[in-house]
Amino acid sequence: MKHRNIPVWSITLSFFFIFASCRDEMAGKGGVLEVEEGIPGTLTLSVTSGDPALHVVTRASEEEEKHISSLYVFILDMTSTGGPATHPVLSRKWFPDTQSFPRDVSGNIQVGIPAVSCNSVRIFAVANLNTANQLSNNKEMLEAFHNAANEAELESITARLDVFKTATDAEPESGRSLALVDRLQGSLLSAGHYSSSPDYSPYASAEQFVLDSDVATGRLIMKKTTGGTVNGAIRLHHLDARFNFVVKLADGLPSGAYFKLKSWKVKNLHMRSFVHWQQNSPCFSGTEELGGTTDMNGNYIDETSADGKVTSSFTFYTFENRHAPAAPFTSVDKVKTAMEAEGLSWNEDSGFTSDQAYMLREKKNPDGSFKYAPGNAAYVVLKGEYYNPAEKVLGGITQQCSATVTYLIHLGYIGEGNMEKSMVGSSSEQQELDKLNDYRILRNSNYTYTVTVGGVDNIRVEAEAGGVENQPAAEGNVVDSDFDFQADAHYEQRLVRLNLKSVVARMNQTGAGYSYTVNTPFTSGPVSVTLQDDGGSDRSIMLDDGWVHFAYLGNDIYGGLSETLHRRIEETGGYGLPYTYTYDLESGESSVSNPVQLWGPVTLLQHLKSWINIYNAELAKGKKIEGREEDPYIVLDGGAYFYLYRYFTVYVDEYYYIQDPVTGTTSNTFWMRFCNAADRTMSVFQGMDTSADGHSSYTRSGMNIRQRSIQTLYSPGQSGQQLTYKAFGIEHTDEYGGNYNITSDAPMLSASSTSADGLDNTCRGLWDNKVLVIEALGEFTWKGGNGIFPVTDRTSDSGAGWPMARSSRYVNVAALSRNRDNNRNGLIDLDEIVWYVPAKEQMMHLYVGTFLMDDPLYQARLQKGDNLCYATSTFDASKGLAILVANKGAAIDWMKDGSFSETDRKNCYIRCARNLGTPPVMQAHAPYTGTGYAHEGLAFVSPAPGSTGVNYIITYNKLSTTALRSYIGVGSLGSHTQFQAAARPYRSFITAKQLLYGAGNSPVTWNEARNLCYNYSEQTDRSDKGTWRLPNSCEAMAMLFKFTDNLWDKTVGRVMWSCTRYSGSALSVEYIGVEYDKQEIVCAPGTDVVGYARCVRDNNDE
Repeated sequence: MKHRNIPVWSITLSFFFIFASCRDEMAGKGGVLEVEEGIPGTLTLSVTSGDPALHVVTRASEEEEKHISSLYVFILDMTSTGGPATHPVLSRKWFPDTQSFPRDVSGNIQVGIPAVSCNSVRIFAVANLNTANQLSNNKEMLEAFHNAANEAELESITARLDVFKTATDAEPESGRSLALVDRLQGSLLSAGHYSSSPDYSPYASAEQFVLDSDVATGRLIMKKTTGGTVNGAIRLHHLDARFNFVVKLADGLPSGAYFKLKSWKVKNLHMRSFVHWQQNSPCFSGTEELGGTTDMNGNYIDETSADGKVTSSFTFYTFENRHAPAAPFTSVDKVKTAMEAEGLSWNEDSGFTSDQAYMLREKKNPDGSFKYAPGNAAYVVLKGEYYNPAEKVLGGITQQCSATVTYLIHLGYIGEGNMEKSMVGSSSEQQELDKLNDYRILRNSNYTYTVTVGGVDNIRVEAEAGGVENQPAAEGNVVDSDFDFQADAHYEQRLVRLNLKSVVARMNQTGAGYSYTVNTPFTSGPVSVTLQDDGGSDRSIMLDDGWVHFAYLGNDIYGGLSETLHRRIEETGGYGLPYTYTYDLESGESSVSNPVQLWGPVTLLQHLKSWINIYNAELAKGKKIEGREEDPYIVLDGGAYFYLYRYFTVYVDEYYYIQDPVTGTTSNTFWMRFCNAADRTMSVFQGMDTSADGHSSYTRSGMNIRQRSIQTLYSPGQSGQQLTYKAFGIEHTDEYGGNYNITSDAPMLSASSTSADGLDNTCRGLWDNKVLVIEALGEFTWKGGNGIFPVTDRTSDSGAGWPMARSSRYVNVAALSRNRDNNRNGLIDLDEIVWYVPAKEQMMHLYVGTFLMDDPLYQARLQKGDNLCYATSTFDASKGLAILVANKGAAIDWMKDGSFSETDRKNCYIRCARNLGTPPVMQAHAPYTGTGYAHEGLAFVSPAPGSTGVNYIITYNKLSTTALRSYIGVGSLGSHTQFQAAARPYRSFITAKQLLYGAGNSPVTWNEARNLCYNYSEQTDRSDKGTWRLPNSCEAMAMLFKFTDNLWDKTVGRVMWSCTRYSGSALSVEYIGVEYDKQEIVCAPGTDVVGYARCVRDNNDE
C-alpha cells in the first residue's frame, strides 16, 4: 500500500493595489511603519481563483472547482499583543452572490470592503458558505460569522458534515451518525488568510500587515510592517482532505483470477471541523463527534479494465483528524520489541520502514480495541471477493480458491511525508518514528492508497495456526476446493467428476471429513452438518439446504456409466444430465424415462463414505488400480469393476423463495430478504479451521457451491420507502458472453411485443415462432437451448454448437436455459418460463441499477467494441429490435436504423430478468395470449400529469435508497458523467412550471440551457433563484416515463437537456437528453444540437 500527501493547488483570491500611498514615510522606532489609525476608506480587492490549480480535486470540472459562489471577508485589528480574544473584527463584508460582480481585464472579480486604517491587521476569508451542500449547518455558520466580534470567536466556528437522510442496512454504529462523504458540487467550503507568499500553507501562522490610508482618493492600501506596498493574496484552503483508493490484483496470477471490491466504509470520521485552522486544538471541536459510513457500493466504486484485469477505485472526502497514539513509539527498540511480540518479521536492513512495521497499526486487543493505534483514528474497511482457479496443487488436484475478505486500513502516513511542519533538523530515526506514529488526516490534502491483492495466504495461515496474525489488516473466509461452482441466480447445473483416489489422499492430507456447511438468508449464518458413525447425521429437518441436489450417474456402487446416460449427458452440451431424466428422493417416480434419483447432500456423503470404505478395504487386500488413466478401476472379488471416477450432475435451484424453509410460512414479499443479498453457499466434503478471534476461517472442500442473489432496483421497504408487490430483478452475468445471432428481423420475437413486459414478450416470441424454435433446436426444450451453447465454448465468438452454430443462437432461446423443466415432461412449459429477456423500458430502468448493483449492465471489462449493447425483447416492425447501449446509460437504438456495426451485433449481451412478488398468472398450455402483468413503477408523480403551468413532484418511493444521492438545496450539480454519483436522483424533485427557451422561444445549446436554469425563478421576490438546475440523466428519464405528451416539445430532433455528460465522446462534449419525438434517451453534442430546458430542484419538504 502506498499513500501520497500532495500539496498541489489552492484557490487564490488575489488583492492587487494600483494606488500609490501618499503616507510612505517611516515613523516610530526600529524601522517599523506606523500610520494614523481610524481613517475610513475602501479596500479594493481583486479576487481570483487562477493558478496554481486546485489542491483538493473534486469530481467537478476545473471551471466549477475554481468557482466561488460567495465570499465573507474579515479584517482583524491585531494591534493588541494579547490573545485572539483581544483582536476585534475591524471590518467585515458578506458577499452572498459573486456572479454579478464586476471583473477586471483579467477576469478577476472586483470587490470592495469598507474599513479604517490600522497599524496591524490580519485578513481572514471564508468562501462558499451558502453552497456547501455537503454540510448541515450552513445557516448556523453564516449567523455565527455575522455575530463574531473577534478572532477568537471566528476561530471557534465549526462546520458539520451532513448525514445520510436515508441510511440503508447500516451496521449498528453505537448511535454514531452516518457521514456524507461524497461531494456532488464543485464549490467546497474553504477558508484562509491574506498572505504575501504564493506558497502559504494552511498550517502556517497568518501574516500581519499595515492598513494605510490614501487621503486623496479615500482608498486603503495594504503595506508591509517595514514599509512598501504588498501584492499578496487571500489563499483559500479546503476544509476537506480527499482520499483516493485503488484496489487491484497482483501481477503473475493465472488467467481467470480476480479480486472484486464489493463495498467499502469509513470509520471514525470527524463530523465537525473548525473553519479556521487551529494550531493548538488538533483533535476535536468542542465535544468530539465521530461518525462512519454505511457500506458503499455501486457507483461509489469505479471499475476500469485493461489486459483482462479489473482495477477498482473510489474517492471520498473527510474532515481533518489529527489524533496521536496515547503511547507512541519513542525508540527503534520499542518498535522491534512490539513486532517480535506480534510475530511480525523484523528486518535489520529495512527496520520499521517496511510494511511489516506498519501492520502494527491494525493489531487488536482481545476486546476488539486497537493495540497501538489511537482508538479514534480514522480507518477504511474494504470488503471483496477473491477467486483463483489454480491456487495450488493438493493431492494431485489443482485447487480452486474462493474467498470473501475484509481489509482494514488506517488512514494517515503510509509511505511519504504527512507533516504540517518541516522535520528538517530531526534525526532520520526520529523522522521514521514520527511517520510510524502518524495517523493524521490534514485538511486540503490529497491522499492516494494503492491496495494490491496477491492472494489470501495470510488469512489461511492465521486460521490454520489458530491465533498467529501475519496480516492483521486482513480477515475473511477462504475455501480451497477441488470443484468450485459459481452459479447465477437462475436455475443452474453442472457435470462434476470425483476421483475416489484423490478424495482419499486429500482427506489424509487435510483432515477433511464427511460434512457440509450451508449458509443462506434463512440459516442465520453458516450451519454445519456432520455424518455420524452410524450413517445418520445431525441435520435439522428445517435446514435450508434443499436448493442443491445431486444426480449420481453411475451404476450402483460400481460407478460405471451406461450408454443411455452417456448419450443423454451429451445432449446438453456438457452440462450434465437434463433435469427431465431425474426423479425426487421422496417420490416413487423412477421409470425408464426418469431413471435417476436426486440426492441431497447428506445422501451424497453417505454414498461417498461407503464407496471410500470399499476403496480402502480393497487396497488393504493388496488390490491394484488398473485400467486407462482416464478410466481407472479396481477389480473386486468376483470380477466386478469398481470404477474410481464418479460422475454427478449438480442442480442448483433458482435463488428464489416463496416459502420460509424454517417456519414453513409462505409470502410473496420474501424477495426483500434474499434479493441483493450475499451469495448462498454450500461446501461439501470438508474440513474447516477458524482463527482464534473468530474473524477468519479456512475450509478445505471437495465441492464448493456459491450462488449469486437476484439483483433488483426495488426497495425492500427500508427507510420510509414502500414495499413493492410487483417488482423484477436480474441475473448477474450473461454466461454466454454476448455471442448471439442479432439480426434486424429478430425472428424469435413478436411484432406484438410491448415496451414494458419482458415476460410477455419472451413468451410471445417463443410461441409465435414455435416452428422456428424447433427448427433451430430440434425440440422446444431446455436441453435444446443449452445444446447451442456447449459448456466448452459457450463464450466462443465462432458460435460453435449444435446444430447451426451462431445462426441458431437467439436471445429468447438462451432464456430457456435459465429455466427448468420442473414437471419433467421434456418441454419448458409456459408456466415454467420465469426467467425472460427484459423489455425496453425494463432495461432502461436498469440504468439506475448502476448505482446499487454488484454487477450493473455497464462494466468496462465487457465492452469489446465501440459500444456495450444489450438486446431487449421489444421489437418494432418498422425499427426492428430495440437495443440498450449501456455505455450511454439508458440510451436506446434500433437495429434497423443503420447505426449498428457488425461488431456491435456480434457483441450484444442479454441479462435475463425475473418477476418478484405477486406472480403473473401464466397459461399452462398454448396458444399463448399474454400475461397482462404490469410492474409497479419506481416513482410516482403528483399531481397527475396533464396540465401545463404546474409544478410536478416526482418521488422515487420504491427505489432502493442505495441508488439515491444526497440533497442539493442550492446551485447545480457538479460536472459529472453518466456513471458518477451526481447522475443519481435525489428521492424527490420538483419540475419547473414551464419549458425554457432562448430569445424569441428559440432552441438553445447546452450551455445556454444551463444558464437559463441558473437565472430561473418562480417567486415574485426571486428568492428561489439559484435553486433551479438542469435535471441529471436519471431525473430526465423519470420525466420521459411519467409526463404526458402535452408537457413536451415534440419538434423532431430537439433535445430536453440534462446536466449529465456522456463519458464516451472522443471528438466533442456530448450531454444526455430526451428526444421526445423518438421517446428516447440520446447523447447529443452540447454545441451542435439545440433544445430546451425543464429545470428541476430537489424536494426536501416531505
